[in-house]
Amino acid sequence: MRMLRFVHAIALALCAMVVAAGIGPGALAQHGDGATPAPRQLEVAVLVFEGVELLDFAGPGETFAVAMDANGHSRFNVHTIGLSRRPIVSQGFVTITPERTIRTWRRPDIIVVPGGDPTPIFESPTALAWLRDAHAQGALILSVCNGATVLARAGLMDRREVTTHHGAVDLLRWMSPTTVVHNDRRIVDSGDIVTSGGISAGIDGALYMVARLTDIDTARRAAIHMEYDQWRALEPEVLRLQASSDAVKSVPGYVYRDPRDWAVYRLFNTIMDRGVPAAMADYPAMFASAAGHDREMIAEPGMIETAQWLLENGSDPNVSARILEFVVAAYPGSASGWENLARAQARAGRAEAAHESYNACLRIEPNNRRCRAGARAA
Repeated sequence: MRMLRFVHAIALALCAMVVAAGIGPGALAQHGDGATPAPRQLEVAVLVFEGVELLDFAGPGETFAVAMDANGHSRFNVHTIGLSRRPIVSQGFVTITPERTIRTWRRPDIIVVPGGDPTPIFESPTALAWLRDAHAQGALILSVCNGATVLARAGLMDRREVTTHHGAVDLLRWMSPTTVVHNDRRIVDSGDIVTSGGISAGIDGALYMVARLTDIDTARRAAIHMEYDQWRALEPEVLRLQASSDAVKSVPGYVYRDPRDWAVYRLFNTIMDRGVPAAMADYPAMFASAAGHDREMIAEPGMIETAQWLLENGSDPNVSARILEFVVAAYPGSASGWENLARAQARAGRAEAAHESYNACLRIEPNNRRCRAGARAA
């Protein structure tokens, strides 16, 4: 699909409450030899899938794996988890065999959801249900990069404050319009879900969670072990947030811009923010200045495909309908545009508008069976 290829190309090229009893520094295991008892390890599931971004999962995995208390006890037990045990490839050159699967590991304490090309997760109802169920049972979730879009697909982002990779900010806003997506935060902690920015920010997110779930010294030891100098700037922010009573906590970050200035984002943001007439006024110049795949994305077929994708993967069908309203304004003879607009309107509960759109489709293609059936049902 054009939209998936486009979004994932961006991501790859650019790339405080305790939620359940037992999360945190309690539950000591007793030793008969008088040695300092080891705290219970928290179980960390690092989700991996075909096309996962390497540092998205390896950075947080390393961080949790090296986090030890002052007595040398590991605080986290880290495993990779996949849709199956079949090996997967990250970024075309690293092969990983998941240690566990979502069918056999029902309830880890922490789940790391990385980004990259998350198509395998988007297209797996089993994986999405596993995320929802584990979260409902008390698992903490850390998303990295455009892994936040996976959580949106699972329905876990509604009415939250979050962050993501700068190349996925607009997509996440379209997928989940009730979500406040910050493009100037490296970490956002909304309680049971912590989101981090792109790629390297996953290390920061993991260190933040180590400090939150154990203590600042354990996080500091992990950062020193990894020679992660970013911690020097991060630690004062973490200490400040630990003393804060804010329901949502966040660490400031740099506002990154995509130097390519993708036409599809400019066009769709104009549609959403200023409306169809303003987008129609800007469209000719925007289309003329675009080239290659970028131009394909704002041509009629690309826009329809994007709207279809958002209808299936987003949380608000009105977003898809808005894009398709522009399509039929720009291309009034597009039967496919009218048909898909009718589908989006019907999904949004706008039956009368859907009926009119199906009839517009039939005026262009009188023998279109889908539009005929839709007009009768609407």
